Amino acid sequence: MYAGHDAQNGTTTPLTPTPTTGVPLLTQGLKSLKHILQKGEAYAIEHSIPAEQILQARLAPDMHPLLFQIRSCSDTAKGVLVRLAGHEPVVMEDNEQTFAELYARIDKTLALFDDVKPEEFEGKEGIEVVIKRRLGDFKTTGLGLLQQFALPNFYFHEGMAYALLRKEGVQIGKLDFLAGGSSPAGA
Repeated sequence: MYAGHDAQNGTTTPLTPTPTTGVPLLTQGLKSLKHILQKGEAYAIEHSIPAEQILQARLAPDMHPLLFQIRSCSDTAKGVLVRLAGHEPVVMEDNEQTFAELYARIDKTLALFDDVKPEEFEGKEGIEVVIKRRLGDFKTTGLGLLQQFALPNFYFHEGMAYALLRKEGVQIGKLDFLAGGSSPAGA
């Protein structure tokens, strides 16, 4: 495992995502997701495009629309809290149809992380986790959940949201995706 050194506080942290380090990755991803979605809404308004056209955009006929991509990011982030930190599941109805409703969902998901303490994830790397999926159960460890499922799944759906917005003509770039439009540390 590689390690990174934080010169400001003199600590060394693993560069491989762990349950503790996964939380900031998910929260930053949710903030960036909201940012690109806001740019999508502004683009729709500026170009007199119906919001539904953007929100129902698909890359291919058999792929899910933008609405689904946002919901999937939210669900994946919530799942980490439930499966690794022992939080109670929070049901969201998956009925959002507007930009405002999607922002509210992202905000609600982010709020779930507000009171999370790093110690809630301590020692969870090796626990057994079972995820029930349509194609069968996915069994892994806490660390495997984060590294092999949660983060890849989150970034897949965030990337699809980005691609769908770009397909619709929204002027967003790499910094919008990576850091919500702000310059990330070291960039």
